[in-house]
Amino acid sequence: MGLGTVLPALGQGGKAATNAAGAARQDFLVPHRRLPGSVVPHVTTRGISGQFVVSGATGVAARVGSIPTVDGDVADVEVEPQWLAVAAERTKKAVLARLDLPDQWVGKIHLQIRPRRELGESSIRIVPVSFPNGWQYRVDVPDPVEWRRLVRALVEVILLELANREAGERLGFPPLWINEGMTELVLADRGEDLVLRSHTAVARNAQKPSLLVEARKALSGRQPMLFSELSFPPESLMADPAAWRAFQASSAVLVHELLSDDAGRQSFGVFLRRLPGHLNWQTGFIEAHQGRFLSPLDVEKWWAVNSTHVLGRDPALLWTKERTLDSMAAILVESAEMASGTNAPPQRRSLPLAEVVETWSGPVQREVIRRKEAQLRELYSRAPVDVLPLVAECYRTLQDYSSERFSSASEAQRRAELTPRAKVVASKAARRLRDLDKRIAALRKPVTAR
Repeated sequence: MGLGTVLPALGQGGKAATNAAGAARQDFLVPHRRLPGSVVPHVTTRGISGQFVVSGATGVAARVGSIPTVDGDVADVEVEPQWLAVAAERTKKAVLARLDLPDQWVGKIHLQIRPRRELGESSIRIVPVSFPNGWQYRVDVPDPVEWRRLVRALVEVILLELANREAGERLGFPPLWINEGMTELVLADRGEDLVLRSHTAVARNAQKPSLLVEARKALSGRQPMLFSELSFPPESLMADPAAWRAFQASSAVLVHELLSDDAGRQSFGVFLRRLPGHLNWQTGFIEAHQGRFLSPLDVEKWWAVNSTHVLGRDPALLWTKERTLDSMAAILVESAEMASGTNAPPQRRSLPLAEVVETWSGPVQREVIRRKEAQLRELYSRAPVDVLPLVAECYRTLQDYSSERFSSASEAQRRAELTPRAKVVASKAARRLRDLDKRIAALRKPVTAR
């Protein structure tokens, strides 16, 4: 999910108060948000397509005098129903243009403007509601609201509606990297033109910043995050501003590359529409992109090469192919002191990582695997492009093993090391590691002249 909080609400929903397209209706009087003591009518209005139904207080009374001019980026904007409807329509148009899809909406989106004090410091709330003829969505928008947060919430609910037009009782949720990546693309395409502002003339640059330039700036010399890292971000991601910006930048480049051709856009649309039918979005992603990827590992390899090609890296900081392969070979070996007999003194030995996985106890090997993952992640930032897929495969192998072997769901297996499941998981990882050892050794072998 994105920055908006999605709260599923199952069961029958009431009818939304709607009027004819573009019309407004006075329902009751509420205190004015900006001038205490005055009253303004509560209105309901629609966007031009009819999909967005916006309710809230009517516009501000006209001001006499000069209109203030704001240069640069302003965080918060005051929200008016008519302007929010325009922003929603513009955002939807930008999303559909990226996906190359017609506007064939099914579920209505109800945008309810509420004073920020009522919502507190919580993010924008997105509430799916089940109706007899399908799903509709309520979005609680605080006033005032940070305009970038508003755009992110609009992108998220637009993708959510697109993905669940044929959904039954179970909703399908686009993963976080899609929401964030698409938002960054929309912001790069339209920028501040998406959101209107009350009685303010905003001076904007005619030339919008390049998506790739902004992505490089956000990454600050770091390599884009791996596909596996984008797929399973940690809960603490948003607490680290640098890591969060790296996630957003990496997601933007990934979505950009997936939508770079007609086949990619078609597959992406199929993936979104089939989300409700899959308990695991990764399965649906591979099925929709089966002409390009056969497994998550194929995605990882493709992304490793494409992200490096698109963003570029400083050649002066890259290692040679030989040095990279030597480092990989060293990472897949663990040194330990082991005794050859009961009374024999311990001696230093080098063990293949595959043997560590199969024979060492869970708590001990867990620390080893974590250290090896960190070493491979660092190596990934220095490896030349022709070796990147192999480095990514090594990293993914250890990450898959860690996920299966040491996840919270495997707590029972960690307490009982000899369970059949633990043996199967370890044996599968060991086979992959031995295969990687052979491939690395073959690449390191010098080519003899005939």
